[in-house]
Amino acid sequence: MFWHSPFRRLIGKLLGPFLSQNGFARAGRIRRKYYEAYVFQSARCKIGFYDSPREGEVNCMLAPPSAPNTLNEADGWRYIYALQLHGANPTLEQLQARVPKAPRSRESQLSDIANVLRNEYKRLLSVLKTSG
Repeated sequence: MFWHSPFRRLIGKLLGPFLSQNGFARAGRIRRKYYEAYVFQSARCKIGFYDSPREGEVNCMLAPPSAPNTLNEADGWRYIYALQLHGANPTLEQLQARVPKAPRSRESQLSDIANVLRNEYKRLLSVLKTSG
């Protein structure tokens, strides 16, 4: 059961090929009362995906491969969207445009994350190396 939650299956469905192609293996699971996260590790970095149903949020963080499996910024973890916007200096209007107008499904949120990873992974790694 350790790896068979609905959220873990959704990660596999939307990101399985990406994770495999980039050498990621399962590295850990974090489970709290209102929070579930899965960490994957490659030689280049760790990627953590978390689901917070109480907050209605699915998100992703990246960290150096040596970081502990905490998804904590103090331990070197960085939010995918912060890495994506690094150096862009977006306007308030651009930031507000990223905030959804209505609640979104877990699958929709994770699908957006998958698209960012597939399209910008190498750049995100480069930013991660310089942001820590």
